[in-house]
Amino acid sequence: MTITPYFTAAIKSAHLDSDQILMGSNEEALQLMVDCYYQGFDRIILQRENIHAEFFDLKNGMAGEILQKFANYRMQLRII
Repeated sequence: MTITPYFTAAIKSAHLDSDQILMGSNEEALQLMVDCYYQGFDRIILQRENIHAEFFDLKNGMAGEILQKFANYRMQLRII
C-alpha cells in the first residue's frame, strides 16, 4: 500500500493506493481509519477498486455501517 499525502490549509488527506482490497469488512475499515488518524490525516481517499464489491450493494448494509463509523470518528472518506 502506498500513501500519498495531500495538504491544504488545515486539512491533511491520505490517498491510499494498493493492488489489494483495503476495505473488505467493517473491521478493516475501522483499522484503516485508525491507522490514518494516528498519522495525522483528516481524510482518506480510496480507489473504487480497493473497496470490496459488497460495499456498493446497498441491500446488505455494509456501506451504512462503514460510513457511520467514519461519521462517528469525524473522518472523511473520498472514493474515486
